[in-house]
Amino acid sequence: MVCPAYTSTLILDTGETNSQFLTNGDFNHNGFIDLAVSNQGAVPNGVPSSISVFYRDENGFTVPPTQLTVPTNKIAQGITSGDFNHDTYIDLALATVDAITGNDEISIYLNQAGQGFTLLNTFSTGGIGLTSPSRLGPRIVAADFNGDGNLDLAITHSVSNNFSVFLGQGNGTFVAATGSPYSVPVNNPVPIIAADIDGDGLPEVVLASETDSVVTDGAISIFKYTNGSFTQLSLFSTLGFTPLSLASGDFNLDGNMDLAVTNINSGNVVIFLGGGNGTFSNSSIIPISNVQFVTTTDVNCDGIIDLALSVEGTPNLFLLGNGDGTFTQSDIALDDTGSLEIISADFNNDGRQDVAVPNKDEGTVTINFNNCVAFTSCPDLLVDNDTGKCGATVDFSVVTQCPGLSISYFPPSGSFFPVGTTSVTAIAVGLQNNVESCTFTVTVKDTEAPVISGLKDIDVETVNPAGTIVTYPAPTVTDNCPNPTVICRPPSGSFFPLGITTVICTATDSSGNTATGSFQVDVNQMEEE
Repeated sequence: MVCPAYTSTLILDTGETNSQFLTNGDFNHNGFIDLAVSNQGAVPNGVPSSISVFYRDENGFTVPPTQLTVPTNKIAQGITSGDFNHDTYIDLALATVDAITGNDEISIYLNQAGQGFTLLNTFSTGGIGLTSPSRLGPRIVAADFNGDGNLDLAITHSVSNNFSVFLGQGNGTFVAATGSPYSVPVNNPVPIIAADIDGDGLPEVVLASETDSVVTDGAISIFKYTNGSFTQLSLFSTLGFTPLSLASGDFNLDGNMDLAVTNINSGNVVIFLGGGNGTFSNSSIIPISNVQFVTTTDVNCDGIIDLALSVEGTPNLFLLGNGDGTFTQSDIALDDTGSLEIISADFNNDGRQDVAVPNKDEGTVTINFNNCVAFTSCPDLLVDNDTGKCGATVDFSVVTQCPGLSISYFPPSGSFFPVGTTSVTAIAVGLQNNVESCTFTVTVKDTEAPVISGLKDIDVETVNPAGTIVTYPAPTVTDNCPNPTVICRPPSGSFFPLGITTVICTATDSSGNTATGSFQVDVNQMEEE
């Protein structure tokens, strides 16, 4: 099956409206990835926001989801997750906008040992965001920015043109970092991620700003934690209008963190390659009309970062990483269309990265299960024959990129293969019954020479002073393969002169292996009595 392949989908109904943002994790420690959905609702019209939690087990996702209440008049926006109180269970942090004041706030939901979530508190961030349901509201990310072992939170404010950082205290509570909120040099910051840009082991805050105009390039700002506060490390153009989403990863395998940004009003994805010190060089600008969100994934199990894209009004797309910082657009797209966040995780425990996209208008989430079955290599084999055999018993296995496969071979591994070339078909079946096959050859080379025996010297007497015709028995030839041939020179039935003549016999098998042997014919003149 050609990769990427997403032939199996699951639609989860949140039962809510305006589902826009997602986060995931094993919320109840059962070994399966669960899903939390931020539903904006329609707060000004009396439809409250909520969080829908879908738990997963060996039988699939539990429906309907568990619904978490969002405080009154708060519009749910970005959502993130992490263990905020060191109890090993993943908690939730929801960015909200107060529908009356426009103030951005954060609500913390603590995990009750896998038995649900409880709202711990909601606190103001000091920033202002959009009051209408929008994908442009505050986004939030969790990371340990100051290296104290506690997860912190960073949130963008698109109206007040700044971002806030709250340092985790290790018990589920947070305090504002010194100087927070921090102004950004370009207006309307929306997307935000955490990534170790300078390679010092601590993540930086990476955010993109939209500016006030669709005709002016956006900007990426990177802020580093220094001496209790955050200072700007880098600032550069997104090379497009209205950046909406960011993703990070080592795209060219040089050990440095790289960035991808979507510019929705330019219709492109721009790849920036990191220098490991906060500087970036542009690798490529990839035109994709109506592109919205981006996330990293590995769709073909090759260990190289790929990009999954949500595209408004058309099927979502993939950019396959080449390992050098460039990407190739796949001709396979997801059946669903989306204009919202896209995330990647292994939702069915088959070892492959799946993709989930919320569908705002339907209040649903579509999970596209990765059905990729890919052979890393299907090489031809060349082996020598087994001693004394006209062939060889050959064991083999092909290398597959994706885990969890059942592989059958025809003929099977461990079969006896005759001398010559035999085709083998390998068929791999994934956990979703997706199938891929490849064909290779097993060539057994006969390296064993035939054996000549029965060569004996011959004494002949003749009255002819010149010599005589001598007929001798053909030598015995044995070989590991049938039907070897033998030729003797001079041949039997030839005229042999007086004296000693050496006869050389050469045996040849079907593979061209040869063996030689000799004997002597001694012709003597008979003495007259």
